[in-house]
Amino acid sequence: MNSDDRVLSLKEAAAYLGLHEMGIWRLRKAPDFPRVVHLGKRRRGLVASELAAWVESRKEPKEAA
Repeated sequence: MNSDDRVLSLKEAAAYLGLHEMGIWRLRKAPDFPRVVHLGKRRRGLVASELAAWVESRKEPKEAA
């Protein structure tokens, strides 16, 4: 398993984004936000590589010098 394929808990994902866990639940409404993976009856998470790709897509492009 690649480290990018690991599943982050919602708490870990929130920390990665600098948000509270409730922020993750709000972001889930956005169509481009990664889907939550259901790991069990009460356990959910986000794939680290998908979350990192989403963060990259949110960055503004740098202007050419």
